[in-house]
Amino acid sequence: MFKKSLLPLAIAAAISAPLLLSACSSSTEEPAQLTTAQQSQEAQVEKQFRTTVDDYFNKNVALNPFTAPMLGIYTYNDQFGDYLSDDYLASQKQLEQTYLDKVEQLDRAALPHDLKIAYDQFIYDRKMALRGFEFPSQYLPFNQFYSRANTFAELGTGTYAQPFKTVKDYEDFLTKSDGFADWVDQSIQRMREGMKHDVVLPQVLVDMVIPQLEGYVTAEPEKSGFWKPVSNMPESFNAEDRERLSVAYRAKITQVINPAYTRLADFLKQEYKPRTTVAYGELPNGDAWYQYLADVNTTSTLSAEEIHEIGKKEVARILSEMEQAKQDYGFKGSLKEFFTYLKGDQFYWKDPKQQVADYEAYKAQVDAVLPKYFHRMPKADYVIKPVPKATENSAGVGYYNEGTPDGSRPGMFFVNTGRD
Repeated sequence: MFKKSLLPLAIAAAISAPLLLSACSSSTEEPAQLTTAQQSQEAQVEKQFRTTVDDYFNKNVALNPFTAPMLGIYTYNDQFGDYLSDDYLASQKQLEQTYLDKVEQLDRAALPHDLKIAYDQFIYDRKMALRGFEFPSQYLPFNQFYSRANTFAELGTGTYAQPFKTVKDYEDFLTKSDGFADWVDQSIQRMREGMKHDVVLPQVLVDMVIPQLEGYVTAEPEKSGFWKPVSNMPESFNAEDRERLSVAYRAKITQVINPAYTRLADFLKQEYKPRTTVAYGELPNGDAWYQYLADVNTTSTLSAEEIHEIGKKEVARILSEMEQAKQDYGFKGSLKEFFTYLKGDQFYWKDPKQQVADYEAYKAQVDAVLPKYFHRMPKADYVIKPVPKATENSAGVGYYNEGTPDGSRPGMFFVNTGRD
């Protein structure tokens, strides 16, 4: 995505380059025009590329239905998905390889410029996905930041992507809840296998995850986040459906959802054997695994050591700037003492509602100037929400869940209103 401020330069360069070339050339020949046959061939390759990518997308969503509502696709609302079985892993790997092969067979040179970029990105993503199968990530099905258990709880409130507008929507989530319980049991089984292969989470992360899981369990169903759709049931539902769904949700929370979260938390507390180390390098083939994750998250080919050196230089630069900020502020103590001072209550919001309101005010200020810097804007707006209580102690300062591509549902920026 181009910054709008750079567009004049880009346009000027695009216009001036051919002018300079023509000025330096004695030839008066017009640029070669594509023949009708060439145009037809390029149109055919473009159509094949678009169709192939669409086919991949649709099959990938069908194989991974949990993410479908986030994308504005509601065909799979009743499905949680597998993600951990050998059959699933084989199917996902085959999908990646099949569509990598299909796209590589197309003539990249025949695509227009923007689709050449899309072509390269698609190839890169498929190759990186295939590399990922070299590592047993199924033994580590979640962590303190990313967990389908947490996302499922967000979906269950009815305030995120899962729709709760029709009777069928409510029935779909009841079925999806059974899929969640199956995933919990699969996760436990895979983590047991991970213990046998010395592929386990660090203790420090497990200590963060357990309170998250326990936080979703309530003694009274009516106090559960999963009860919110019942409390907010559309007035258009008739009395019979309202009563039937209320009974069904009460039973699902007490008999399926709560036991699943408790089962997973108890496993982590009583049976799981986490490691005392934290580095990926401590896992089998861990150095290669860490390098793969570095490649995925930086989209670079730098070695982990090179990235580490960049990080150290950045830390030094930031500390230098913070030292300058301390001096400008007039603080007389050390930088460490300054950090402690900045953690004082005077620098924190005392009212979570006011914190969210202030973020909404910041949003308005930012939204007003964004068009000056970005040529294209998402169709979906975004809203500010507090991080769920169950995860605020282990979440970062904030995170973002995207809206639907068509703009029908806004994105959500979650701000951590917790103090710790």
